[in-house]
Amino acid sequence: MNISKLSEVLENLFQKPKIKESYLCYKLMLIWGKVLGKGIANNTEVLSLKNGKLKVATTSYTWIHQLDLLKERIKESLNKALGEEVVQEIEFLVLLHLPKFSLKYSPRNIHNNIPKITLKHLPQKVEAEIDKCTLPLNKVDEELYLITKRFLISTYKLIEVRKKAGWKMCKKCKKWSPPQKTICIFCKNYL
Repeated sequence: MNISKLSEVLENLFQKPKIKESYLCYKLMLIWGKVLGKGIANNTEVLSLKNGKLKVATTSYTWIHQLDLLKERIKESLNKALGEEVVQEIEFLVLLHLPKFSLKYSPRNIHNNIPKITLKHLPQKVEAEIDKCTLPLNKVDEELYLITKRFLISTYKLIEVRKKAGWKMCKKCKKWSPPQKTICIFCKNYL
């Protein structure tokens, strides 16, 4: 396996808008609580990032009001933590049950800031597919292998959490919308 070709493939892969946005959304999910503190983190959850618009779920309209007052500060803090201007706009939505992720820190990680994502029931088919995609990276760069594998597992988990929370996938654009919506929040098609 040629290392320079692999790095070129990965660089090109992360330049694709959908993959880059998914990766940045994943990073936002990881830093959300660290940047904004426990109070906000316990009552909010990052849902999606598309074209610079960050969608965040919260538990009540009271929280939306409070967060709207802090919107510019939140945007600046997140962009500063990411090291680039990613978040251009923030939209807060009310969801009765926030989709929480099981991100646990493990001291055995190569870097302590890379969370260990635990899934109690990862289907063998999904696990095999993730291994098939990421195993070649392990021969080249163990850290990149771990990060990529965790990213794919967290993406799978996000989809599963949304399914359990009653989210619906749009048949037209293949994106997920909250359960209380009858129209896709992305393409405005009926669900």
